[in-house]
Amino acid sequence: MLLAEKYPNLVKSLVIEEPPVVSLFFPSLPPKIPNLVKNLFTRPSSTVSILKFGIKYLEPAISAFKKDNNKIGLQSFVKGVYGRAFSKITEAQFERMELNLKPHKAVLLGSGLPVFTPENAQNIKCPTLILTSEMAADFHVNINKRLKALIPNSILKIIPEAGHFMHEDNPKETAKQILEFVECYKS
Repeated sequence: MLLAEKYPNLVKSLVIEEPPVVSLFFPSLPPKIPNLVKNLFTRPSSTVSILKFGIKYLEPAISAFKKDNNKIGLQSFVKGVYGRAFSKITEAQFERMELNLKPHKAVLLGSGLPVFTPENAQNIKCPTLILTSEMAADFHVNINKRLKALIPNSILKIIPEAGHFMHEDNPKETAKQILEFVECYKS
């Protein structure tokens, strides 16, 4: 998304799946009190869903990672990210996540994600397909709705019968949506 915003000549169209851009609401974590209060009044449902994710899942994950209890940390993180569809995660998917533990742990213990602001989103000019899953965690739903409102030339599509790994949970519908979108902008 940052590439599309900063170098529009390099990106013809963009497809994103439930990006973790909490910075659309809170540019710094933990959020500063004035920003938190402002968001509680201007975007109460989004703010509550992000705070719930942070308190219920991220804090326990960070705490476990600090103690090198990686399996519990990863489980808490994934449960929060995957939301209502957590029970759908296969053992093979969880094993792949364990292989990617190092970058997840690094992000949660300090390196963080790049800040992506509402202004960044508004500056994306290329056609953008935002994919969200039918069983998305509430904070993802709110992020995706905000992206749809901010990115000028965007559409939001819901992938049915899928959780956060929509490309694995419902690959046929995910591919269909992407191919239809790309077909519109291929020339």
